[in-house]
Amino acid sequence: RPSFIPAKILREVVRYARDKGLFVNFLYGRNRPPQAQERIIDSIAHVKMVPLSLLEVYPDAVLVLDAAERDSFAQIPQADGRTIILRAERTDLSRLAADMESLRGRFKRLNVHLTGVERFTEQDIDCYETQLRIVARTLQERYAAGDEIEINALTDRMLLPQMNNCEAGVKHLTIAPNGNGYICPAFYHEDEAGASLGEWTAERELTVDNPQLLSIACAPICSQCDAFQCKRCVYLNKRMTLEINVPSREQCLIAHAERELSRQMLNKLRNIAPFNKLPVIRSLPYQDP
Repeated sequence: RPSFIPAKILREVVRYARDKGLFVNFLYGRNRPPQAQERIIDSIAHVKMVPLSLLEVYPDAVLVLDAAERDSFAQIPQADGRTIILRAERTDLSRLAADMESLRGRFKRLNVHLTGVERFTEQDIDCYETQLRIVARTLQERYAAGDEIEINALTDRMLLPQMNNCEAGVKHLTIAPNGNGYICPAFYHEDEAGASLGEWTAERELTVDNPQLLSIACAPICSQCDAFQCKRCVYLNKRMTLEINVPSREQCLIAHAERELSRQMLNKLRNIAPFNKLPVIRSLPYQDP
């Protein structure tokens, strides 16, 4: 696979995005791209998502960390406004609360992203819930002290009035280094040839087969669910249930564990503004819709 998207294709992507008024996210690997690509990237409003190895080069970028890099977390400068994405495998779950605590003061928003969900057991999900419960207690103390931070798995559901999922293939598409389009980067990494939507050009609109299946309205389970913070990952749907609009049990259990802990935390924060003005999250008699 090419390491970097060719400058010619990148230039066309940027020109197209500028003409259409689109915002662009650039996903970086562990190496800095050539100067030609850097100049093209910087010619349009965008967000860079970079690994820890490039943080010094791009201090204002969204930082993407693997939990296995925890020994290096202390090297990350303190920053009140940074967004961090923390990727955690099932083998990282038992240390998740400690990993998140070690990032204290280094982010404004922390997005926890679980990887390898297709291999999660119910014991793994129980462990994740236990770790989030520890984080929730710490987060309540920080809110009582006046801190204003967000941790997606615990705070997003309190603030969302409706589904706010990934929306891959609906609101955004991926242009890969090979010049082809994909529903999202995961499809590219999983099956570069088979998952391609075809070669992208500014003159050719990419089309998704049966695009209605990516819509929440055509997801019979998700459309009735109020775990609004759930990623509703269509890649995992396809991989685990063979249906792009049907979630796996694992995804539902994870989303509802997050939802329930958000509900409990909100109830305990009712005497603190602005939590006293947020709508009630109702209790549910189930964990898997």
